[in-house]
Amino acid sequence: MEESNQIGWKNLDVLLIKPNADTGGYMKDIFSITPPMAYLSIAAYMRKFGIKIGILDAEIEIFDDEKTLEIIKESDAKIIGLTAMSSYYKDALRLAKKIKEKFPDKKIVIGGVHISSLPKDVIKEGCFDFGIIGEGEIPFYKLADALLNKKSYNNINGLMFKDDEKIIDNGYGDCIMNLDEIPRYAYDLIPVEKYKATPAVSIEDKSITMYTRRGCPFHCIFCASDVISKKTRAFSAKRVFEDIVWAIEKYGIKEIIFWDDSFTIDRQRIIDLCNLIMENKLDIIWTVETRADLCDEELLRLMKKAGCWCIFFGVESGSDNVLKIIKKGETKEQIRKAFKMCYKLGIATRASFILGLPGDTKETMQETIDFAKELNSEVTQFQITVPFPGSELFREYEKYGTIPDMDFSKWDYYSEDAYFIPKGLDINTLKEYRKKAYIALYTNPVLIMKRIFRVRSGKQFKSYVKGYVMFMNKSFGKLFK
Repeated sequence: MEESNQIGWKNLDVLLIKPNADTGGYMKDIFSITPPMAYLSIAAYMRKFGIKIGILDAEIEIFDDEKTLEIIKESDAKIIGLTAMSSYYKDALRLAKKIKEKFPDKKIVIGGVHISSLPKDVIKEGCFDFGIIGEGEIPFYKLADALLNKKSYNNINGLMFKDDEKIIDNGYGDCIMNLDEIPRYAYDLIPVEKYKATPAVSIEDKSITMYTRRGCPFHCIFCASDVISKKTRAFSAKRVFEDIVWAIEKYGIKEIIFWDDSFTIDRQRIIDLCNLIMENKLDIIWTVETRADLCDEELLRLMKKAGCWCIFFGVESGSDNVLKIIKKGETKEQIRKAFKMCYKLGIATRASFILGLPGDTKETMQETIDFAKELNSEVTQFQITVPFPGSELFREYEKYGTIPDMDFSKWDYYSEDAYFIPKGLDINTLKEYRKKAYIALYTNPVLIMKRIFRVRSGKQFKSYVKGYVMFMNKSFGKLFK
């Protein structure tokens, strides 16, 4: 089935919904709302088999639950799909209960990191008819086909459901090994123009988010990324290039935000992509996320020539001991070297740090603040550790500290609260050091001027000014409440 080129929620078999997030945390104001990428892939895959599918992103549309319920009624969809990370699980649960109460005959399916981490806990809620464990394309299609055509779904891999009071667990679902077989993501089912990246992420008004690989071979103990994708693989350089060309021609896109965990892990693939971009003289800039130990000067220079203007690094800590405890697999010297190469070549950086990691003390958190000041990235963010279900930290948290409250309905990724307290620390100390960190980076005139002198374009300067004002006006004050 070809792209519909029209966003609509009527006469559907399946409606995938991203609930409006009930969050008010201090960081939400400066983070971008990204497209529901898993939905775009699932929809693209399912509609090639003739399934009529729609996507409703209630967060970007600013629809409350009542408006969402109206659209569900209009859609006539027999199957409702929801997804949730643990920090958004409360939103999926809230909406699912309302759907089940108003439309008891509709089948509600939930996928995502939270159910893949704690499947039986989720299914026991009673409002979800089915859970998808792992990647969703194949198991969700098989389930939809079974439900719509009144066939058995009992033996579909990746499915969890209740049979009377017994929970049926069919393990992990089958995944698509050759990602190039997935049709182009179904961007036509969402209002692409509404997804505006914040100045902290993008310098162009017309940007689009893309994922080009799945899975991560690294094993940081705070991360749960391998809960969904057990096998690491990627779209080919040719396919990524074709998707970029399509985005430029269809939407006039000027910037690509590549949101892969470790974009440069396959060095040759990135070299091939850069060469395709340059050989075809594409007018495009792009940003990536990667690791310091996956960078070298030759590769960064090529990326810069092909349009890469900014790299996001998850630095995490300024303590080599803490980096070792969390199994980051990097050293401060490797990180320092990567930042120096970026600055030498004129590539901007973004850096993320986590306070309250296993092994953290007041001294190591001060080391983190000092290291952040040394690196002096164009954009630096500090978060308090969240022990995501599915991560090694969540499974073994008692070795490192405590989780004060296991009620995930209260968890909010953007909030000021702490959901993990390392041994020897308390929540007030974690909040105190986060405040110290932001004061150190964003009120120091010397550091600010150094960042300004590294700016390479008017658009970049304008973006940083907008981002700084946004942060100070909307978020900085909340840190001190």
